[in-house]
Amino acid sequence: MNRVLKHLFVFALATALAACGSSAPKRPIATPSGPVNLDQEGLVIMSAFALEDGTYDMVKFYLQREDSTQNQYYLFSDKNTDIEFVQRMKPGRYKFIIFTDELLVQPREPLAVTPFDPQKGIPLTPIEVKAGSVTHIGRILISGIDGGTVASRAPGVSYQVIDRTDAAKASLQKRYPDLVPKLETKLIEVLP
Repeated sequence: MNRVLKHLFVFALATALAACGSSAPKRPIATPSGPVNLDQEGLVIMSAFALEDGTYDMVKFYLQREDSTQNQYYLFSDKNTDIEFVQRMKPGRYKFIIFTDELLVQPREPLAVTPFDPQKGIPLTPIEVKAGSVTHIGRILISGIDGGTVASRAPGVSYQVIDRTDAAKASLQKRYPDLVPKLETKLIEVLP
């Protein structure tokens, strides 16, 4: 598919998602700042990249907490592929709803609120966040996205989850050194 058709597809997808509607706000929930409060939040350590022709490209994606009408947006890529990102998140179960390597393209919000459907949605298990948890869920590599956006199972797009516990420890050591002993690795899974 040529680049123009891909851009038209991204635009059509964003328009369709916006038309679905919900009571979600137009702005995603802001990432908390200041000291972490493990009584009310958990830490998730991960990263995600598009893998095309043997090189890592930056991606962004949307997460949605299943019991909330608000969309959570996180950018989990950086040009530095050695870093795993430490995210503070409210307790809940979060599903992946959009991946894109078009970093400047933003789907119009609000995004549709739908229940997790492993047969139709992004084929990754949801992230379980508990208050007080410090969890490495892996590095997600997406192949076949090449200049596009996915919001469901898509032909030619594949996912891989890699254990990067050592890199997760190093990233956690920089931000919250006292929490390194609490780190657990619970990799999310690619669904069949």
